[in-house]
Amino acid sequence: MKEHQGQNANIDAEKVNPFNELGFWQFTLVSTLTVALLPWSLIGVFLLFGSQVTKNLVSALVQDFVKTLAAVLLGIGLIVGLVVWIFWY
Repeated sequence: MKEHQGQNANIDAEKVNPFNELGFWQFTLVSTLTVALLPWSLIGVFLLFGSQVTKNLVSALVQDFVKTLAAVLLGIGLIVGLVVWIFWY
């Protein structure tokens, strides 16, 4: 039988971001619709689902943006490094 966690249950639930658990295509759809319909999408999520879900969504979008930016910068750096290495040496 599962024990009752009391006040700690809400704290543990806030640590888990369900948007980070979505698959690639699901999160792509959610993020595309959210960004395309800004600011109305965030207002709608806030009014329909509350502040915690809105915080989770924004957090997942920011994390995805940072990862994408890092991947693009790494790719550009590798290409520039390769071109410099080929033509410099």
